[in-house]
Amino acid sequence: MKKAFFIIAVSWGILLVFSLEETKAQSTEKSVVGDSTKSASFPGGISALFDFLADSVKYPKSALTHPAKKKVGVQITVNQDGDISQVITPPGLRKDFEVEARRVVSKMPKWSPLIENGIPKTSTVFFYIRFIPPK
Repeated sequence: MKKAFFIIAVSWGILLVFSLEETKAQSTEKSVVGDSTKSASFPGGISALFDFLADSVKYPKSALTHPAKKKVGVQITVNQDGDISQVITPPGLRKDFEVEARRVVSKMPKWSPLIENGIPKTSTVFFYIRFIPPK
């Protein structure tokens, strides 16, 4: 099985990683049909994702005793229908930041799924959520 990773580095500390897996049969088919792949995407694109995160993320009140900027990596699985089926946060993350990261992801609208040769597929997306304490 061949794995391909696509990494898109963008400003504001958000990094998106798209992972695709393909079998040898799919690889052979691509050479005959042509490669037309569109990565999973947030509705409205990356700038809309930035806006959504900026509007939705709330710094946990329980962390205000020792406020500090925090960047939390989140991995999600975007299903063929655009629903998010799995949310993975780093092990050892403070529970209050994990709860907030999961809350924000649960509020996200459906994503546009990965499209490979016209067929929707399940894929993995990785991005960072920045927590900035209020002033």
